[in-house]
Amino acid sequence: MTDPQIHQYLQDLENCADDDFAMLQDCGAEYFSTSDLLEMRGVWKEKTRMFDKLHRINMLIGLSSPAWLVLAGLLFWGGFMRPAITAFAIFPVTFMLFIGFAVFIKMQYGSRGLLDWAGREISDELNKRTEAEKMRKRRRG
Repeated sequence: MTDPQIHQYLQDLENCADDDFAMLQDCGAEYFSTSDLLEMRGVWKEKTRMFDKLHRINMLIGLSSPAWLVLAGLLFWGGFMRPAITAFAIFPVTFMLFIGFAVFIKMQYGSRGLLDWAGREISDELNKRTEAEKMRKRRRG
């Protein structure tokens, strides 16, 4: 390997290590400390909240897209040509916004299923550790 290739390889490894959720998917929750899992749970809650908010906005944009076609048809039928043309021109803009925003959400947050899986993994591991700690205390006491 040449020197630039080695640096690129090391940079890729470092970037992968910085993404706790990718490591969670690759290694499992048992390899993280409890404090890391608690921090990841907070990040997961925030990501899930933002995903839901952005998804809701995108659905409104997507649902408004065909409404512009209906409005354009009604305006055309009513004899209002300029507003009908404007409404018809807005239709592809909203449709492309919908597609672009969906791609952005997918790239930024992945899927809702992946977020739910990560949340379950974190919660299950924290619950296991809580139960194990309770068992240790019972044996001592």
